[in-house]
Amino acid sequence: MSRALTMVPTGIVIVLLALFVSLPLYSMIVTAFKTDKEIYDDFTYIPHQPTLVQFQRVIVGEKFFINIRNSLIVASSTTVLAV
Repeated sequence: MSRALTMVPTGIVIVLLALFVSLPLYSMIVTAFKTDKEIYDDFTYIPHQPTLVQFQRVIVGEKFFINIRNSLIVASSTTVLAV
């Protein structure tokens, strides 16, 4: 019986920690598919008009692949110098 009494608080703590970790991840993923209007003006938990415009803006507009290349160059050179 005492083991069951210790399992309940442990389970509650695990569920609370899981929610603490998963809610920000959910928010980031859902926000990635929202339009600008849904992000800034109309607060919604689920996007009404899912779109990939935010991904297009990051990949094309922000020169994503150039930044990835630069990061790979820095990481590779640092690894080579460290070893």
